[in-house]
Amino acid sequence: MTITLGEISDNELTGTLVHSAGDDGAYGNFWGVYAPYSVEAPLDMNPRLRHLLPPGESQWTLDLTTNQMKITQNNVSSTMIFGTEGNNRLFRFLLPSAAGEPGRDSFYDNMWRSSTELFYVMYKVGD
Repeated sequence: MTITLGEISDNELTGTLVHSAGDDGAYGNFWGVYAPYSVEAPLDMNPRLRHLLPPGESQWTLDLTTNQMKITQNNVSSTMIFGTEGNNRLFRFLLPSAAGEPGRDSFYDNMWRSSTELFYVMYKVGD
């Protein structure tokens, strides 16, 4: 992933984000492989998450007053919120409502369908 800084203003940064494929020419998948799913038959979460960091070139805007970054490609945007928890850094993606999507028989499917955010925590290890 390559992030390029564009314009800088008092409260906002903008730029370009390029999400490139790996050496094998493929992008990673958002697959759930916990029971009852497996590597051979995973829960495919790509439709719910791929837009967060879409393949190819996107535009981004970081609002320095709210710590929110909007990533936009083809008029579809995702929002990432930066935060801290002690010495750790938090990256939260707000997910669009999927309440209208059909439910499935699995607890995990329905939990996934009703999720409202995806977050990563980066832990500081050592000095």
